[in-house]
Amino acid sequence: MGIKPQDNIRILLVEDDTSVVERINESLSQFVFQMQIQWSQSIESAIELLNKKQTEFDILLVSYKSSNAEIFKIISIGKDLRAPVILLIDSTSEEASLQSLRTNVEEIVIIDSNNDYLRYLPYVIKNTNTRVRSRYKGVSNINLLSVIVEKLTTTRGDAFYSTLTNELTKILQVDVALVAVLNDDQYLKAHTLSINAYGNNLHNFTWNLEGSPIKKSISQGCLVCIEDLRKKFPNDIMSIDFNSQVFVGVPLTNSQNIVIGVIAILHSESFNNYNEIESVVKGIVPLVSIEIENLIEKKELENQANIIDQLDQAVIFSDKNGKILNVNSFAEKLLKFSKHELSGQMLSAFCDDDQLGLLNNSLLETATNAKVISYDIKLKPKIGEKLKLNIKQYPNKNYFGNIVSISLVITSGLNPMLSKFDANSKLTNNSYHFNHTQLPIIEYNSNIEIVNWNPSARSLFGYLDADSIGSKFTKLFNNENTISFVEKLASSKSFQTNSITNNGTNIICNWYSTPLHDPNGELIGYSTIGQDITLKTKNDQALRDSMESAIADNQAKSNFLAIMSHEIRTPMNSIIGFSDLLLDEDLNPYQQDCMQIVKNNSRQLLELLNNILDISKIESGRLAIIKNVEEIENLIAQVVDTFWISAQSKGVNLTFEIDPSTPKTIKIDIVELRQILINLVSNAIKFTDSGEVKISVSAKREIVGNELRLNFSVADTGIGIPLEKTNTLFELYSQVSHSMEKRYGGTGLGLAICKKLCNLMSGDIWVESKIGLGSTFYFYIMAEAVDENILHENKKNESKYPFIILSDSCPMKILLVEDEYNNQKLLNNILTRLGYNADLANNGKEALDKLSLKNYNLILMDLQMPVMDGLTATKEIRCGNCGNNNKDIYIAASTAYAMAGDRERCLEAGMSDYISKPILKKDIIKLLNRAFEKISIKAGSDQ
Repeated sequence: MGIKPQDNIRILLVEDDTSVVERINESLSQFVFQMQIQWSQSIESAIELLNKKQTEFDILLVSYKSSNAEIFKIISIGKDLRAPVILLIDSTSEEASLQSLRTNVEEIVIIDSNNDYLRYLPYVIKNTNTRVRSRYKGVSNINLLSVIVEKLTTTRGDAFYSTLTNELTKILQVDVALVAVLNDDQYLKAHTLSINAYGNNLHNFTWNLEGSPIKKSISQGCLVCIEDLRKKFPNDIMSIDFNSQVFVGVPLTNSQNIVIGVIAILHSESFNNYNEIESVVKGIVPLVSIEIENLIEKKELENQANIIDQLDQAVIFSDKNGKILNVNSFAEKLLKFSKHELSGQMLSAFCDDDQLGLLNNSLLETATNAKVISYDIKLKPKIGEKLKLNIKQYPNKNYFGNIVSISLVITSGLNPMLSKFDANSKLTNNSYHFNHTQLPIIEYNSNIEIVNWNPSARSLFGYLDADSIGSKFTKLFNNENTISFVEKLASSKSFQTNSITNNGTNIICNWYSTPLHDPNGELIGYSTIGQDITLKTKNDQALRDSMESAIADNQAKSNFLAIMSHEIRTPMNSIIGFSDLLLDEDLNPYQQDCMQIVKNNSRQLLELLNNILDISKIESGRLAIIKNVEEIENLIAQVVDTFWISAQSKGVNLTFEIDPSTPKTIKIDIVELRQILINLVSNAIKFTDSGEVKISVSAKREIVGNELRLNFSVADTGIGIPLEKTNTLFELYSQVSHSMEKRYGGTGLGLAICKKLCNLMSGDIWVESKIGLGSTFYFYIMAEAVDENILHENKKNESKYPFIILSDSCPMKILLVEDEYNNQKLLNNILTRLGYNADLANNGKEALDKLSLKNYNLILMDLQMPVMDGLTATKEIRCGNCGNNNKDIYIAASTAYAMAGDRERCLEAGMSDYISKPILKKDIIKLLNRAFEKISIKAGSDQ
């Protein structure tokens, strides 16, 4: 299993007395933390070791010798490397001479054999390490980034990558950081360039990407954070070797925006500073991408240089501008220059002035358009007359498709019996990439006959050269039309083919074609490079099938939840509604208590149902964030009012504090923010038996625009949460323990909903807690600062109707359309108490019949009814089938369905309003208020 950095302290011990070393080892053997101790017998050797930077140290444990002036140098080096220095002195008499060093020395430990101070060394080391680590946590993102960039820009070669990983882990306080480059095998594998000291076993390691979180980072093409790594990737080496729970990965791209590598960060716990990590990692990505791209191109050039020596023709290897990078022995003999003399020279230096245009244009054509071209040119050797040579020029690409160099293959006196293409093909066949790339390459002459192909193409189709070379293209693509195939070859666009191999296997390939021309511009054939996408196509189809299945499953789940919501809400409507009515009656104390218990437990059932529906909405992506202008103080006060009585009944003081810098008026989704606060405050009071629950709010304005970061905390003095449980606290159905569930209740949905709502509002949530001392939940969301006058203007336009409206102040004729007997009684009872004598219809058909006989102002319409449902009845009314005078009647949906989209479906059907069961008296009062306001406005406009 991996070792966390804070549990594995790397120490460099500088001491020349072996007896002291033995005493130190004995003292540190009692240390509960794991350590890596490296012993250096002199300060000089320690300085040499530190300057090499091959190993990172967390602590420098240095024995002070007054005669050694180098002590100042090692203290200075330690400061530069952010490795704190602890001095070991053998007598208190030395203390005066150390006064000048105290500003750069973290601690001093006396190792006098007459005193047993050395036993405190483990605690000094532990406290020093913790103190120095926490010191860097306060550094701003810009400073963190500048520290790493400064280190990287002054580091070259392999040390660049080790510096990168070690600096990331040290500054960001994470367990593991690694940087890897992708192999040129369709992104199937990655090779580790470096990993910090806690992953030595993975240096220069190559692993398959399938089933790896790195694959997810690559496929998404952006920074990803996976917080349940061990659950999602249980078999991945990152989860196993480091016991990591959280993964952050960001792909590295080259100048062509092709992924070439990845930076990964792993940690055993959730990040509280994810934004800090994101900004630092994103900030160094361009620098690291350039370094890796240079590394790849360097290795490509080295591979090319090694290959050209094996060819039996003279080859000059140049960059895209004609600068000679390498030549083979044939070219040396031909030009009579050594490789050393030619390297770094421009090709133009060996060319006649009148042919410079030909050379430069040819190089530009190949470098820009990747064309294989042929031309005659004269080159000046070191000794002798000018050589009239024929040059075949080829672009050399790395596996990311970038042209990194040009091969100039020199031939003299071509056999005139060879066809134009045969000569070109023979030379192409000597290309390293042609023979060694895993991509199939097929070359055709102008008659679309196969004249050459590479080993990968031969392996893909399963034919011998004798069976294919000289054959028409239909040998491989028998379902292709000749004219159509020629058009595809001549086009600059890629095209796809379906083929059957020699063994009968169906394969699908993508092909890219390059027309080939002779020096006179005449078309002599085509060179095609392909990619077998059979597996990818099958995987894509499997993914589409999987997505369709997932959509069907999700729809089935939504339908099930909708049905269950209806079935549960229907009886709950009666229970909550009648208990609410009875509590308004003159009950004796015992009856009052019983009914209150019924109402409270019904509320808990309703809260559970709402939580389940909220989770379903969020996971389906149907929960929209709707921002309105609000006053933050009013919201906090409302939440406090909601829980004031329950807090006081437990002797808990419920308070709130708003930082003066927080704008009074902001634009937020008040509904979702209120739910987060209610869930957190409810939990805080539930788990606090005495003391205080405090809500705190502050704001931080972004540099650009009106965007605000609203920071909240809900702190309590309750029972606290074990550290090992905080990682899973925000997961669905997560409980701290079964015993707590039994004692305090709850479903484990509330905090999961808080987490998802925070994320929807571009924020996050986390917790800090100590057993017995309480917990503090922190969260932040993004909002907008607005002018306070906007809110005041909105308040002017609010309805002036009182909250409770009776029939004498809000006269209306009401038709109640409801099929369920208990709901009929409940709604009729509520309306009667408010002074209304409503008519009753058992279904939509009866409602239409009653409308034809009597005029009504308001219809309270259930949705699910036999004979005719509420939506159908509403559409009939709006179509004028019940008379033109009823077309605009106010229709309010009354339903036990509460899924995402139900309200929209009601409004699309023509309904005027919507209330969800269970329905309370206050819900009916609000509905009557809205309906009467609209009816009054319409009546005024008709006069």
